[in-house]
Amino acid sequence: MTLESSKTIGGAGALLLFVAATLLFVSSFGLALGAFGALALGVVGLILVLVGLNGLADTFKDRSIFTNSLFAVIVIVIGAVIAVVVLVTVVLSNITSLIGMLYPGWNGNITDLPNATPDTSAITPDNINISAFIPFIIGFIGVWLVIWITAIIATFLARRSLVSIADKSTTKLFSTAGMVMLIGGFLGILAIGYVLILVGLLLLAVAFFQLQPNPPEPAIPSAPPQATMM
Repeated sequence: MTLESSKTIGGAGALLLFVAATLLFVSSFGLALGAFGALALGVVGLILVLVGLNGLADTFKDRSIFTNSLFAVIVIVIGAVIAVVVLVTVVLSNITSLIGMLYPGWNGNITDLPNATPDTSAITPDNINISAFIPFIIGFIGVWLVIWITAIIATFLARRSLVSIADKSTTKLFSTAGMVMLIGGFLGILAIGYVLILVGLLLLAVAFFQLQPNPPEPAIPSAPPQATMM
């Protein structure tokens, strides 16, 4: 791959990642904007970014540009799997008790739930069973912590890759994008952290399109040969 094709593919992928991450972030506040579509868009963008970084690794003869970013993606995948496992095992496995509070006549068979009649008066401040909500609280805290730790590790590895590009080019914006995303990863326990990651992704797309290699160093003129004394 040429430098031009690598920067174009990587920049397009970074833009797709920015759009997908923005949709997912907004959807987390309850706006149904197609989470699955955003995830699919993000996967495509991630692949394009990896392809672009692989081309840059070949251009600059530094495989750490690609390997660090690949490890970051692996960390994201592992973190997502762990988050889903925690959500299923801790939260969904305890949802029957909460459903039983809302549907007092339910026999426990999930197929009979559509035929059960909900009793909204069953959940009141006087008779609510707080213990039924504890697994949900613990589960969501666990998922949030997994996502936070994953964001820190992934952005740290991504920054190492982007700093390598900045060192081998005139585009120092790569280093800035990596730093913004790393700060966002550490602040990921709060919503502002993911806003910073979004800003970092946008900066990354701009950096790709602005990428220029370092100019070649001027050749040092050789000293004229010394005349020998006879």
